[in-house]
Amino acid sequence: MISIERYFENIFTQKEITAPRLSSFATSHLARLKADNPGGIYDVIITATETVLDTFKADITEIRSDKGTLAGGVKGKKLARKAFIDYLAQKEGLVKGVFGKRSPQYKEFFPHGINVFRHATDSEFSSLANVAVMHAIKFEPQLGSDFRNELTAKRDAFKNAFQLRSTEEGETSASQFRGLEAKTALQIQLCSNICFIAIYNMGMPEKAKEYFEQHLLFPAKKHHLFKAKIEGSETKRVCTFKYSEGKRFHIMVTGAGPLTFQMSLNGVIVGRQVLVKPREKFNESFGFFSSAGDSLVVTNPNEQRGSYMIWEIA
Repeated sequence: MISIERYFENIFTQKEITAPRLSSFATSHLARLKADNPGGIYDVIITATETVLDTFKADITEIRSDKGTLAGGVKGKKLARKAFIDYLAQKEGLVKGVFGKRSPQYKEFFPHGINVFRHATDSEFSSLANVAVMHAIKFEPQLGSDFRNELTAKRDAFKNAFQLRSTEEGETSASQFRGLEAKTALQIQLCSNICFIAIYNMGMPEKAKEYFEQHLLFPAKKHHLFKAKIEGSETKRVCTFKYSEGKRFHIMVTGAGPLTFQMSLNGVIVGRQVLVKPREKFNESFGFFSSAGDSLVVTNPNEQRGSYMIWEIA
């Protein structure tokens, strides 16, 4: 059945198509367009693609920069918070020595102990730090000006770091939104390019490879080759694997007779049995064999020795 709706979709939204892969794909496509532009028929889409691609690359760079700044801001806030807690914990002995641990003054200063500072949220910590500074000011005649000044300075350092982080979070969110808009604009432009190029090359699907390197959109495939001989009437394990429905087996029987293949799970044969004849091309997903498995098993139903080559493609 023909699905005309498919040609109206944004086909670049798959999760495997990351921003760097989309950028590489678009850059390669643009270079190929410029190199093969008979009579300038692609001038319009070249200009449009250059514009959205430049914007996309600039926004991606900004997002990376903002994320780095935000990471630094988070670290700075944590260090400022730790410095305040460590200093207050050191000075607990001062408060205890001046007033006594059972005194009303000590209990006013540390009503819930020092651990309440360690387990508080950032907003709660900010309020607790303000209260601690207030008490340092209240008891300055007994505890000294140095204590008040240093505790106030460490509170202010945390406050500044906390505010800076909040600002950076807002800037990062804004840049991420712009990046998403730029990414969508590039995706739609690439979809338009496909349709535009197809108009001038209708009936020649091989032309697609001249303008698009589709493999750049996805991770490189990993291949594992298993090659062996199998005696007549023998059954043996080809390989073990980590099951994923989308992985594939490409099987070639290189001997004179057909071989059968099936999955096993925990030593028990499961799923569909597949007969592959010599020189026959077989390429199917793991899900074609079975919904689960941990090994591939081959059987030689013939009397003569057989052989095979199998690629596991992730």
